[in-house]
Amino acid sequence: MVSEEAYIRRIEEYRKRRDEFFRNNPNSPLLPEQRERFQGLRYYPVKPEYRFVVELDREGVIQERVVLGTTTGEPKEF
Repeated sequence: MVSEEAYIRRIEEYRKRRDEFFRNNPNSPLLPEQRERFQGLRYYPVKPEYRFVVELDREGVIQERVVLGTTTGEPKEF
């Protein structure tokens, strides 16, 4: 298990990358004029007491695939 400081740092780094995506990436959902004045998303403070540390057991899990339509009209399997 990672330390509380590392946990907080990991979330803060993710949030920074997310804001960079919104601000600079051509695939950002923001319009160019919105990106120019974008100052970052508003986040709640990180509260390590709310994190869950669990063991994942995939035994017996059905690995069902699903096919969804895409914006191009081509189906894609997930």
